[in-house]
Amino acid sequence: MERAKLRLGALLLPTLLGLGCSDAPPPLRVVLITLDTTRLDRLGCYGYPEGTSPRIDELAADSVLFERHYAQAPLTLPSHASILTGLDPVHHGIHENGPTRLDGRAHTLPEILGQHGYRTSAIISAGVLHPLFGLDQGFELYSWESGASNVNVRSDAADATRRAIDWLRAHRDEPRVFQWVHYFDPHGPYEDEQPEGFGSVYDARVAFADEHVGALLDHLKEEGLYDDALIVLTADHGQSLGEHGYDGHIISLYQQTLHAPLLIKLPRNELAGARVESVTRSVDLLPTILAFAGIDAPPTDGLDLRGRMEGGDPGDPLEAYGETVLGVGEHRFVKRSLVYDGWKLISKPALDPSVDMTALLEERRAELKATMPPAHWEPVEPVVAYTIAFERHARELYDLTADPQETTNLYFERPDVAREMEARLATFELWPEGRSLGVPVDSEELDPVLKALGY
Repeated sequence: MERAKLRLGALLLPTLLGLGCSDAPPPLRVVLITLDTTRLDRLGCYGYPEGTSPRIDELAADSVLFERHYAQAPLTLPSHASILTGLDPVHHGIHENGPTRLDGRAHTLPEILGQHGYRTSAIISAGVLHPLFGLDQGFELYSWESGASNVNVRSDAADATRRAIDWLRAHRDEPRVFQWVHYFDPHGPYEDEQPEGFGSVYDARVAFADEHVGALLDHLKEEGLYDDALIVLTADHGQSLGEHGYDGHIISLYQQTLHAPLLIKLPRNELAGARVESVTRSVDLLPTILAFAGIDAPPTDGLDLRGRMEGGDPGDPLEAYGETVLGVGEHRFVKRSLVYDGWKLISKPALDPSVDMTALLEERRAELKATMPPAHWEPVEPVVAYTIAFERHARELYDLTADPQETTNLYFERPDVAREMEARLATFELWPEGRSLGVPVDSEELDPVLKALGY
């Protein structure tokens, strides 16, 4: 456990030591593609047979494929914050979509690359990544508006690819380029829409995003930029499609939402077809991309994955942290998870392990109903009802090797493993007040943005 404590101490160093860099880092074109709400098991390269992802599968053939990659949150804003900072949510301080922004003290991937001569752009497809929330730090262009709308609720993959290609054309001759392209299409809602040749609307949405990812890749090939580019494709989180009695992602820390795809295409397609079986995390992307660019990374929660990609000894298993927020108002509490050495712990640390979750949540439902005006209560009642049906345990422990669908909770049957996992999870400590990189957004700015986004 001392190793884990040292990790937290090391993360305090960036503001004291600054950012280092190697001599004469080589020029590199980097394209980071994030697919919102995209399940790993809905892509052909991960075994899905329904033809949803032919273009991504082509990219996979040129890439290293990661089999056990984990997002750090089932929510768009905190998950992308982990990708761009290399920090777990307990350290970057963004725990949900909404009232918190990333503080300017954070060291972000585009900021670090920009300090080394990179031209940087972000092509955003959903207002939940509005620049008000701070992820625009370090980007020369943060393209999030669509049409005449003041707040982009969402734009489709065709629009995102068009904006991405426009910027790439304008920077065709730049030797150092970093572009992040975000596709929101697989995200719900899915009602009142036809599946268009697929078995579900969700699959059709994945296929639509795939088509336009392919158009972006085609542009890189036509311009002669694909072969030497570093292309990283991943998802911020997945989507539960009825598993565990839940449709959605916001409150789920199960495999359907946190087990994410990751492909890394190296320059000249080196290591094409290689597969990494060990656990990796979203926080590993920043140090890995910087390593390929020849730039020293600041201390983060992540690790450079190059050794694992090359088939070297992965060393000790990595711990993949995850979290989300459950409940509203004074009844909110954090759910946390940890994947380590084949096991998965899901915990509500504020609650006793033996608490009757159904009784507790029913009590809180009654309190909410009694204190909320009927006009406010009626829209949230269905959400409260399915939350009560879904949240049956204060602690859950799963053997992911024997039970990858997480159907048998072993928390009380394997107290030895449960104790070790809880001890490991406890080392993921919040930074003290004043150190956290998540700061409140001014309500005068936030309220109209959240209203436009439907919150």
